[in-house]
Amino acid sequence: MSQPEKSPPAFTGRRRNLSTPWSVKVGEVLSRLFITIGGVGTILAVGTILFVLVSAVLPLFQDAELKPAGAAPSPSSMAPAYFGVDEYRELCCAVFADGMIETWRLEDGARLERRSLFDGEKPTVTTTGLAEGRVGFGFADGSLRFAVISFRSRLVEPADAPEAIRKLAPGGGAAAGLDVYRRLADGQLRATKPEVVLEAPLKGASSSPAVLLDEALSPSKRAFLALRADGSLTLDVVREQTNMLTGETTRSLEGSRLPYEKPAGMADPVRLELSGLGDNGYLVWADGRCVRYDLRDASAARVAETLDLVVVPDGKLVDLRFLLGGSTLLASDDRGGLTAWFRIKPEGARTPDGALLRDGHVLERYASPVTAASHSMRNRLFVTGHADGALRVHHVTTNVVTAEVKIPGGGPVLAVRLTPKNDGVVALTAKELVRFDLDAEYAEGSSAAMFRRIWYEGYAEPQHVWQSSSGSDDFEPKFGLWPLVFGTLKGTLIALLLAIPVAILAAIYTSEFLKPATKARVKPVVEMMASLPSVVLGFIAALVLAPLVEGAVPAVLAAFVTAPFALLTGAYIWQSIPEHLTRGASGFLKISAVAVMLALGILLARPVGAVAEAWLFAGDMKRWLDGQIGGPFGGWFLILLPLAGIAIGVLFARFVSPAIRARSGDWSRRKSAGVDAAKFACG
Repeated sequence: MSQPEKSPPAFTGRRRNLSTPWSVKVGEVLSRLFITIGGVGTILAVGTILFVLVSAVLPLFQDAELKPAGAAPSPSSMAPAYFGVDEYRELCCAVFADGMIETWRLEDGARLERRSLFDGEKPTVTTTGLAEGRVGFGFADGSLRFAVISFRSRLVEPADAPEAIRKLAPGGGAAAGLDVYRRLADGQLRATKPEVVLEAPLKGASSSPAVLLDEALSPSKRAFLALRADGSLTLDVVREQTNMLTGETTRSLEGSRLPYEKPAGMADPVRLELSGLGDNGYLVWADGRCVRYDLRDASAARVAETLDLVVVPDGKLVDLRFLLGGSTLLASDDRGGLTAWFRIKPEGARTPDGALLRDGHVLERYASPVTAASHSMRNRLFVTGHADGALRVHHVTTNVVTAEVKIPGGGPVLAVRLTPKNDGVVALTAKELVRFDLDAEYAEGSSAAMFRRIWYEGYAEPQHVWQSSSGSDDFEPKFGLWPLVFGTLKGTLIALLLAIPVAILAAIYTSEFLKPATKARVKPVVEMMASLPSVVLGFIAALVLAPLVEGAVPAVLAAFVTAPFALLTGAYIWQSIPEHLTRGASGFLKISAVAVMLALGILLARPVGAVAEAWLFAGDMKRWLDGQIGGPFGGWFLILLPLAGIAIGVLFARFVSPAIRARSGDWSRRKSAGVDAAKFACG
């Protein structure tokens, strides 16, 4: 008989409480809360960073702006030869062709001073466009004199100011004599006044009066280029040398006559310009014809080239002046055009100095002729005044009109001045003396400057260039982003070519071949390294690794190819050895063999790197990476090499390997190893 099924014994103990403890619940709530706060905080932090970056970048793409800041009745109906404004826009000075100087208060146009600089003697020529604040004069006896006009601002104690000035409210201003006082927001008094210094007369090699004149200043010399009334073109160079022991300064004068004869049937030249270093002179006629002189050797000056500075047919030259640095000439014509010229040195130039003057920038033409112009003493901004009362602010490097406005009263602009801080424009017409606030802080950072080819001063052709700083202030900032973009892509690609094979092989080895005990130690270390910011790793690489590999870049890069090649070659050699010889080999012997092949691969890297550098990178890889030598072949080779490897791998996997497997069933180990080695060599 079958035994009756026994029932399970009755549960007599206390039932166990399976509910979640309160501490676990609290931990879960707190974890959820902290994770939520952390996630939301991260999103807010990233969003804030994005907002800050966008707000910092947006002004780069905004146009400059001219805003009216005040106007006063015009103090003059004549165009001055020189028109200067102080940095606080309190005063302006005007020097006229007859040697008279006037000082006006900008706020109300009141004349504070009018006098003759030379006690009534009238100069034969008055010229500007020299160094900041300098005006040159020529006289009937052939002598030259130069005036330096500046503005001095100082803080004044109330007790030292006139009684009326002490009562000024914050922001208020008033004039007393030649001083213009302004009560600042903090209660201090600032006084601004003009200062004029007349230098001693200079007597050149010719006694004929100058009709055209220009000057160039450098630390070691002063050069004066003058067209005389007798038709001669003279260059006078004054050199100063100071004895370091006695402090005595000696001066020497070197005068020379340049090869010039007035062309038959042509009017007299209208402009004469001398470059900033005094090594080039430009004699220009009203129709734009220009003769450039090579003045590097004053005693052997010669004509370098002849060209036309006015690019419009039948156009007439209105204004000609140098930009900051004295290398770029800006020519304005009566058709509203503005052209920037500078010297370049292309290959095969058939001029004595190997240079050619080229119109690097032809700015947007305006319907009304240019009547006045002024350039910035800080950057490449240039302002033009036109016959219809329009004012236009140009950025010469990028060929962009950054701002324009029309004076309400209209009429030809007699004089215009960009303020010393580039924060305003002052213009004089026959009716008004007007002031504008200028916001052009990021004029050089336009989209054109970042993404288009720009023809920079002295370059043979337009280029994409990044150079955000320089050792001097007379340069053109170069904000071309394409070199940075392609440099980043190139660096990333090269890094991937080196890192991907190593990373994949290391991951396969760690996952499939490493002992579990060792893997338990290695894997957490790798994961911790992955958490390190790439910036930190790059910083360490730059400080530690870069100095070590700097002198052997081709060999180091070649080692990433020769070392795996040597290891694979060793593997095929090991496979070709009879099995009875390798079956009992110890682990030490295998590791030693791997070490030997790895060492051979590293030793092979140096000659292979030298050959690759000569073949792919024109003999100098670092200069090739910098774009100084060579062509694109080496780069395309590096890019296509992995793609070719992938294509060969797919080809072998699809066609070659199946065919070998179908025929290798009865092959010996040596024959199989030979076929594998041949396949490896072909690949």
